[in-house]
Amino acid sequence: SFLGKHGDASAIPTVTTALEDKDPLVRQEAAAAIAKLNGKKAVPSLINYVTRFSDKADQEAGKAALMTVLDNSGIPELLPVIKNGSTAARVTAIDLIGWNSDNQYFPLVLQYVSASEPEVKMSAVKAIKNLASRNDQENIMTVLNKETESSVVSELQTALSAAALKNPDAEKRSDVILKTAASVGSPEFRKKIIPVLARTDGREALQLVTGEFRNGDTGMKSIAFNALNNWNDHSASSSLYEICASGSDSHKDQAFDGYVRQIRAAGIPDDQKLLLLRKIMPFASTTEKKARVIAETGRVRTYPALFYTGTFLDDAKLSSEAARAVMNIALPAAGTSSGLYGKIVRDLLVKA
Repeated sequence: SFLGKHGDASAIPTVTTALEDKDPLVRQEAAAAIAKLNGKKAVPSLINYVTRFSDKADQEAGKAALMTVLDNSGIPELLPVIKNGSTAARVTAIDLIGWNSDNQYFPLVLQYVSASEPEVKMSAVKAIKNLASRNDQENIMTVLNKETESSVVSELQTALSAAALKNPDAEKRSDVILKTAASVGSPEFRKKIIPVLARTDGREALQLVTGEFRNGDTGMKSIAFNALNNWNDHSASSSLYEICASGSDSHKDQAFDGYVRQIRAAGIPDDQKLLLLRKIMPFASTTEKKARVIAETGRVRTYPALFYTGTFLDDAKLSSEAARAVMNIALPAAGTSSGLYGKIVRDLLVKA
């Protein structure tokens, strides 16, 4: 490590030999040092190191060193390791190819999603999310349709959404997934792609998920609701509102929370945000829920929001939250002088 830090090129043969030392700590220090001393020229020695020594610490040391010197030109040297290396070395090679994010290796790594060794399989599944392009969605879904292991399904869903989100047209990001869902037709497959649609978004995706919530069996209904509740933007708030308005659905309390959360995060004009918060207030069935809507309204720094929150100052159960909201709206934000002014504003502040 000392030699590596001080860049003594004459030490390269000694450090290279140390990669085969009996002491694992010496090997691991040598891996870091050779990368610093020899740069990209150290790649063959480091690949030989991870091929020879399968201990986790050796693999981590070799991978960390390779990440400092490996580029596209060195990736082909990892291919024989994937084919013939130990399980540990194959995992490291796949990890590195995934880290490098070169799409040309997607077909190769996808093959190992079906590997018999669990470690290799999971490494491949995690790697493909970095390797996949939007043109690889159908291949990912072919594997996803057959997979039953929940942890692998989750990683494949992440890879599928990553690939779909590479489409620059936001409204078309779900198109390939929706087309495949229609052609496959299997409810079990739709259960796997619905969480992905929550990330890829779009009007047709929202329609499909909302329809599955309305018409699906208990399992489908639960999956669809979770997708609506965790939708990528506030467009699913309309569906959550319908669930709240239904009055009898077992999901209405969670739907209320999801609706308020989505409106809070929505990048929409303040006047629209206020209207949407007022819209949900009739379905705030408890004092706590009403207080939450008032608190969120307190983040909308407009006169209409101020006047609306002011109407709750006389409610004994809500007056404290209303007072905080009124002050938050009317008074200048920290470091600014842009508060709200006028007699009505003053009267509300005094009342608060």
